[in-house]
Amino acid sequence: MIKLGIAIGLSLGVRVGALLLLAYVGLAGTLFCLWRFKETRDPWLLLRDIRDGVWRVALPLLLVSYPVMLLFWPWAQLDPIENPIRSLQAFSHEIFPFPTLFAGKYVPAEDLPWEYLPTFVLLALPELTLALALAAIPAAIWREWHRKGGPDRTQSIQAIVLATAVLFPIAYAVAIKAVLFDGMRHFMFVLPTIATGAALVLDRIIARLPTLRYRPVLIGLAGVYGVGHIAIMVMLHPDQYIYYNGLVGGVDGAQYLFKTDYWANSYAEAVKGLENYLRTEYGAEFEDHQFTVAVCGPPISADYYFPDNFVFSEDREHADFFIAFTKDNCNRVLPGIAIYRVERMGALLSVVLDRRETVAVPDLGTHP
Repeated sequence: MIKLGIAIGLSLGVRVGALLLLAYVGLAGTLFCLWRFKETRDPWLLLRDIRDGVWRVALPLLLVSYPVMLLFWPWAQLDPIENPIRSLQAFSHEIFPFPTLFAGKYVPAEDLPWEYLPTFVLLALPELTLALALAAIPAAIWREWHRKGGPDRTQSIQAIVLATAVLFPIAYAVAIKAVLFDGMRHFMFVLPTIATGAALVLDRIIARLPTLRYRPVLIGLAGVYGVGHIAIMVMLHPDQYIYYNGLVGGVDGAQYLFKTDYWANSYAEAVKGLENYLRTEYGAEFEDHQFTVAVCGPPISADYYFPDNFVFSEDREHADFFIAFTKDNCNRVLPGIAIYRVERMGALLSVVLDRRETVAVPDLGTHP
């Protein structure tokens, strides 16, 4: 209980939506009590199980997790009761009054098609993980249905809780038409549970491998697949989070259909590319010149890496250089000469535009 309480407290310190973890504990306890009551038909045993669940599970978890949450959440410390509730209410009614890219079209974030989140979950998983995860629930049902002596209480409850942890958040978001944007980044927490379900299926397959005729071939294919995905992560580095699986043609196939580098992580490389370009152009005199640089999207993703003679400018129209990612077609809003492109596996992530010639041309309409 102490270890679980610490884990839940740390999760709550990251996002208040981790209250779901307490709900899953409650689900496991409820299923346990009902299962035992079905076996014994003893109402007094049911009451004792409920009492023990409260005193031995629920209360210790709250006494451990809540202080841990407060330790890592300064705002909640100001009002330990009201502020977490306010945060939960705000998180449940998030507002994002902009369109988001989905399947090649821009759709309102507040009016998404139901398949928005399920599609991103399907495309974010490696193909093998996806196949195993889809087989997890049918495999669990088949195993318990055909178990000698009937379903095992512990393993059945584990399977139900795990399936709920995967399906409930996604189904709930679809049902309430939750405001979502930038892919599935608000639902990253479902990926570990999906991977767990996939791993359980893989474990059963491995247990049966010694009886299979083509065991060495299967192990070899699995190894090749694993090495292939390690290679993909190397080729995407340090932008691994833009990964899409083969169902959409990888990152290259997804680049005009779905968002890729929405955090502008590629700007670090773009800034370095611009610096190297100017050092080549100016040589030893590079540091004697000052350059204004405008950025599309989050400036800190770029200006954190600026050398001393780069000056961030909010005036895009008159900056010497413009760094833009492909999110919302930002790389197409201004003309200029592309002097550096950040690409991964055929997908363009960001571009550096030299606009010095454009800026140098006088506006004849304003200055006759």
